[in-house]
Amino acid sequence: MHRFGQGFVFIEHNGRVHLLSPGECTEYVSVFYSDGFLEVYSIWGRGGKNAVRIVADAQMVSTVTDGEDLYLLIKPHGRYRGISGVIGVFLVGARGMEPVITAAVEASSMGKGKNEDTALIDLAPSQPV
Repeated sequence: MHRFGQGFVFIEHNGRVHLLSPGECTEYVSVFYSDGFLEVYSIWGRGGKNAVRIVADAQMVSTVTDGEDLYLLIKPHGRYRGISGVIGVFLVGARGMEPVITAAVEASSMGKGKNEDTALIDLAPSQPV
């Protein structure tokens, strides 16, 4: 699974939304599935100097559509277990990806077991937190 497009990454914690990438939609968001993990990369800025990488156990991912747009909602686990809310990825015009994400989640439930402890969020060194 692979998707290039516009979107942004956010965390909803204790009822407040915190953007990890620009809310006006970054120019590059990619989603990959491999061995029970869903990986999201968001890169923006001149020369791609700003980035967010999320690695999640695919079983912890759900989807919500809004018109033609798609939200990936990740239940906090692994390194971000302390978040009281959700990690989210908004993808513009990506509603067609919903069946692919759902298939990845279902495939991971038949795989090697949960990867919950390996989940992480990486920010590029220049990215303010």
